[in-house]
This record gives sequence, structure tokens and C-alpha cells, in this order.
Amino acid sequence: MPNKTQNIVFRENVITKSIDVVSKFYNIGRQDSENGYYYKPHIHEEFEFVYVLEGSIKTRIDGEEFTVEKGGFYFVQPSQQHEEFSDSEFVSFYYIKGSFYRNDGKAAYITQNKSQQVIQDCPQELKETITRMFSEMDAKRLGYWQMMEALITELLCHVIRTCYDDTPEFSFGRAATKPSYGNHIVNRVAEIMKANEKRILSVAEMSSAVCVSESYLYSVFKKHLNTSPKKFQMMLKIDQAKLMLLRTDLTVKTIAMYYGFEDVASFNKAFKRLCGVSPREYRLQCKKEFVR
Repeated sequence: MPNKTQNIVFRENVITKSIDVVSKFYNIGRQDSENGYYYKPHIHEEFEFVYVLEGSIKTRIDGEEFTVEKGGFYFVQPSQQHEEFSDSEFVSFYYIKGSFYRNDGKAAYITQNKSQQVIQDCPQELKETITRMFSEMDAKRLGYWQMMEALITELLCHVIRTCYDDTPEFSFGRAATKPSYGNHIVNRVAEIMKANEKRILSVAEMSSAVCVSESYLYSVFKKHLNTSPKKFQMMLKIDQAKLMLLRTDLTVKTIAMYYGFEDVASFNKAFKRLCGVSPREYRLQCKKEFVR
């Protein structure tokens, strides 16, 4: 009989070596910065994987700070507040974004131990997968987007193998504790925001939809996400707009109107406040990265 203690549990009551998730690839890019780097605290609803090519990066994930040196790798999970900064004269890193959903449709998570989110010595197979992803995106051959979603699943497998190398059991996405009522409210409001992506909802509309007061809604968002409902809604919209800028040739005005902005100026202002560049500059930067 096989030694079951060496297997990994990915589904409840089933011992298996498969990972039962649906993967969605969003985007990939490279950031090169001279004389330091800083990206202010932000939250998004997808995973972000970062591989440091040169210099070092300090990342603060939900208040816990880590330093990742050249050759290191780290990842941020959905809804984790994080920021990045570097004092290096030159810092360069790859970033990859995507989401993973379990068979029940819920978002998957890898770990609740933030120290496991940092891998100081990135394994060779992980580096090779990242390199293949950049090559595939650069070439844009027939079926490249499907290849990217297959490769981001491969990336996930390598990350899990590295994080849980000596752990006999791993439950994918299982919460350690029962979610609180406040956490439930935050998740419900996030779902409502996504369902109304073509509108900018007021806090009054959000609170009414989940039958709580505006002040209570502010308090639970502050407690669980360290931001306000309006700011979180804007983060979601800008993250989705970034995908539209990468995946389509739609004009900035068309994208702004689609996501409920009154005009291009207000969209540009919100985008630059969160991303540090205008939508047009972001699209051009990403295109340059893919042909590099």
C-alpha cells in the first residue's frame, strides 16, 4: 500500500495529489526602478506573485514586514493589504496576477501563515515557469491566453510544493476560524460591487443592500481591510480597468464610461492616484514590458 502520510489533502475527505481549482490569469509585467521604489498600501481581489531580479524589496503584508532579496519570491493573497518599497539604487522584479477558485466557486487561499508567503531562495522550477510565462506572453502565439492560464496553475503547484514540502496535509482554502459577521458583511458588499461594475455605488446603497448602517459598514471595512467602502470599490474598478487596458484596444474613454465614471478626467485621476501613472501610460508601459 502507498504511504498516505506522504500525500497531500487538497479536498475534504479525499487524499489526492491533484489541485482542484479553476485558474484565471490576469496580467504579467516587469518593473525597473532607479533610486528606490514605493507602492502605497493597496488591496486587490487576486493573487500577486513577485520575483526579485535585482536589488531588494521590503513588502508589508497585513502589517507584517518582510525583506526579499535578489532571487527571492513572495506572493500576496486576495484581500490582503500590502505595500512595497525599496532603498536599492536599482530594483527590478517580475509580477504576475491571477485568481484561483475552488470547486464550490469560492476563492482559494494557500496559507494563513504570512511567513510562508516569502520564499527567499526561489527554486529553479519556479524560475523556469516564470520565464516560460514571459516568453509565451511575448510571443502571443495562437492560444497564448489558455497557455498562460495553464502556466499560472503550474506556478501555483510549485509555490504549494515549496511552502508545504515537509507538511503531510494541506487543505486548500480552508479557513482556520469561522468568519465573523463583519467579515461576512465585507464579502457580501464586495460581491454587490462586482455585480454592479458599471455603476459607482454610494455607501448608502451598499449599507442598505446588506441591511446595516453606514457607520457600521465603515467600521467593518476599516477593521477587516483597513480602508473605506468607497476606496475599496475604487480599487476593484481600477484593477478591472487595468485588465481591459491590457486585453482590449478599447479607448480610455470607453473603459471609463463602462465602469461608471462620469468622465475621462475623473477616471484618469482615480487611476493615477492608485497606480502612479495614467491609464494611457500604464497601457504603454505594459506593452513595452511584453516586447522586452
